[in-house]
Amino acid sequence: IGGIETTNVFSGAQGKNVIADFVEEVQVKSSGYTAEYGGATGGVINVVTKSGSNNIRGNALFNWQGDALESSNRPVLRRGVLDNSIAEYQTYPEDDYNRFEPGIALGGPIVRDKMWFFGAYQPAMTTTKRTVNAETSGNPNSSIWSDVEQKQSVQYISANTTGQIGNNIRTRISYNNSWAKTDGRLPSQAGTTSQLALLDYQTAYPNWSLSANLDWVATPSLYFGFRGGYYLSDLQNEGVPNEVRYLYSQGNVGLAGVPSAFQHAQNFANVPTTSSSTFDKQTRAFFQTDSTFYVNAAGQHTFKGGMQFDRVGNEVLSGEQKNLVRLQWGSSLSGQRGEYGYYQVRSNGSDPSRGFTTDGSVSTNNIGLFFQDAWTVNNKLTINAGVRTEQEKVPTYVTSDPTIPEFGVEWGFGEKLAPRAGFAYDIKGDGKWKAYGSWGIFYDIFKLSMPRGSWGGDKWLEYYYTLDTYDYNTLLAPCSGGPKPDNSNPCAGTRIRGPIDFRHVSLEGYIEPDLK
Repeated sequence: IGGIETTNVFSGAQGKNVIADFVEEVQVKSSGYTAEYGGATGGVINVVTKSGSNNIRGNALFNWQGDALESSNRPVLRRGVLDNSIAEYQTYPEDDYNRFEPGIALGGPIVRDKMWFFGAYQPAMTTTKRTVNAETSGNPNSSIWSDVEQKQSVQYISANTTGQIGNNIRTRISYNNSWAKTDGRLPSQAGTTSQLALLDYQTAYPNWSLSANLDWVATPSLYFGFRGGYYLSDLQNEGVPNEVRYLYSQGNVGLAGVPSAFQHAQNFANVPTTSSSTFDKQTRAFFQTDSTFYVNAAGQHTFKGGMQFDRVGNEVLSGEQKNLVRLQWGSSLSGQRGEYGYYQVRSNGSDPSRGFTTDGSVSTNNIGLFFQDAWTVNNKLTINAGVRTEQEKVPTYVTSDPTIPEFGVEWGFGEKLAPRAGFAYDIKGDGKWKAYGSWGIFYDIFKLSMPRGSWGGDKWLEYYYTLDTYDYNTLLAPCSGGPKPDNSNPCAGTRIRGPIDFRHVSLEGYIEPDLK
């Protein structure tokens, strides 16, 4: 977007939203694209935002969306409230919501014929209200909620300047912001959110990019391009409940010996979540320089070569602030159970009082080199040929273990050679019939989800105990501060299994030496 890659470094999905009214052009290169485009196997999508001109022009807009324009909800399939072994359909009532999007855009000259500006702003504000009761949820033990409100806002900002410095230099600086915030959380429509749950907390999503381009026509046959930018995406929470979360992985409605006050459907929880993110920054610093040279030799050749530098980073501190206890009512684990089933406790080796945690600070430099030629043989035939190569290092999230290397996988320039070739032929020479084809090798850029999940970022331990009491509030009392691996502070039940470390980091013997 605007010359800077905004792919989510963790998942590989698009990491930024742009309002369609701010967009001038969308380019989609889906197959056979030339060597200058890398880091993807399926396609490249480039979004160009609008620019200013010598005339002052602007527009205002207003969009609204709400439940009044929609039909009622469809039925959803869920486990039976009274019997978890059956499935049933339930139609939940429609939420009361409204989304408002006012917007304005303006463009024009800064210095006529030399420099122009464009700016646009469009907030999106959504308010949702939800009411839950036993009748609408179908759950006789549901928690009652009335007009619980959630507010979501997104601030879309797009701004750029373009300049013509003399006859041979053109510049563009572009800024795009899509900062978002959510205030409050809605209770479950199934009535499984505890009446005592704290729902008043906030989540912020900073997200912006800044890029700059400079094109220099050195001679009529030589052209240079420079492009750089920075992209940031973050996730921050405030006010998330800091207490042990008890979750009914199996419901216990009608279970013998359990008082009605402790009977709830599957997925009941005393708090919706205890997971909080202090920060989860994804960053990308990018620079590219290239040159294009035009030559007449048995036709017209357009040679282009360049270097691309991409520094990708992730700095994260997030997770469950206290233990997670999952209650498996009426169930057994390997033939073992207590009077009411069994339960499991999610803990952490570095801080036993917490559950699942993610922390780490990593960065890596990926370098790409390319060279290509577009050869126009005559007015009918064009041949494209080129080669691309990349140097890539995939980081680990471990900082305290000297036996774990900084990078789990590395590929040198010789291991990611990507030749590409294609042709286009105008059959009659009149621009109406074209025959074309292409062949190439394409390499993706490794996403950080796997190293973050398996190479030291995500951390948790699981313990399993017999469930000998219906009062889940007493289960962690004997092991205040979380269970210890040596069982020096056993919880209320008898330990069946654990601790199990689901993210023990070991690279030796686990990575194929000739991994491609």
